[in-house]
Amino acid sequence: MSDTKEERTAGGLLPRRRDLPVRPAGRDLLVREPEDGRVHFLNASAALIWECCDGETTLATCVQRLRSAFPIPAETDLDEDIRAAVADLSARGLLERGEGFSGA
Repeated sequence: MSDTKEERTAGGLLPRRRDLPVRPAGRDLLVREPEDGRVHFLNASAALIWECCDGETTLATCVQRLRSAFPIPAETDLDEDIRAAVADLSARGLLERGEGFSGA
């Protein structure tokens, strides 16, 4: 299955917004929106996916990083989980609205 427009730009996952203040909380992250003060809590796996959202890291590389960081059974297909997480980050407005972004 290929990457969707929502999750990729120039071969990588859509880049995260660089203007958002981020504070680590252990392996988790707190991401604050300066416009309205909303805070988004990203658990450890979502935080790792957030870090993959740099516009260059591919879905396959993100899968490898997740497998290295967490005890995930080899037979588990992570592509759909990462796609869902990227869609959620996008829907929350935490990713750049660049080329290929459909707003979903």
